[in-house]
Formats: sequence, structure tokens, C-alpha cells
Amino acid sequence: MNQPPDTGKNSLALPASETESLDAPLHMIGFKFDEFSAKKVSGRVLITPQCCLVAQEGDLVVAEATPVNVGKSIQVWEVRLSKRDPSNSEIQTLIASSRVTLLCNMSVPESARDAAKNLKKYAKL
Repeated sequence: MNQPPDTGKNSLALPASETESLDAPLHMIGFKFDEFSAKKVSGRVLITPQCCLVAQEGDLVVAEATPVNVGKSIQVWEVRLSKRDPSNSEIQTLIASSRVTLLCNMSVPESARDAAKNLKKYAKL
């Protein structure tokens, strides 16, 4: 498995204002990033009538993505969504999981140049 080393110095806690510039759709439903590093991307969203998930309004859903394989042009990530127990944050119930395969190192089309500027802030992770 080809994964980047975990140095700890590349881990970021992103303010809410950064979520909008990094991922506008996630920002629209109130998603907040907790950790943004080469080893893990995680965050949370408070369930409201704005989103339809297998959780009740007021439940806190935690998202966590970890790399399975990071190559030069293809990355595979394991993504897990869990519902956190409000009385004990250590207790989480898995509600969904997925594997995401990304094709990397592609040229950015002209119509997406502005998005690339925001992503470059985190590209060295």
C-alpha cells in the first residue's frame, strides 16, 4: 500500500469559512471539517430539514475518509458516515460506508480554474 507518511505537521483544522471555498455544496448543508490531512479527512454535519439522511433532525453525523491506496495517478479512499451518540461522543453507529476512487493529475478545464485556486491551498497535503 503506497501511502504518504504521517508527519502530523500537515494536519489542518479548517474554519467554517474555509469549508465554503473548498466545497460549496457541503457548506450549504452546514458541513464542517474537523481534520484535513494526508492520512484522514473528517468532518461533521448537524442533521436539519435541509438534508435527507438516515438520521433524525438534531443527530450529529460524523464523516471520515482514510486513504486505502495513494498512487501517482489513482487514489482509493474508504469513507464512513457514523451517527454520534449525544450522551457519549465515543459511541458511534455506522450508517453508511463507501469506497471512492479518484483519478488525479489531470489538467483542469478552463471552466473550473477558479475551483483549482481554492484546492491549491491544500494540494501539498
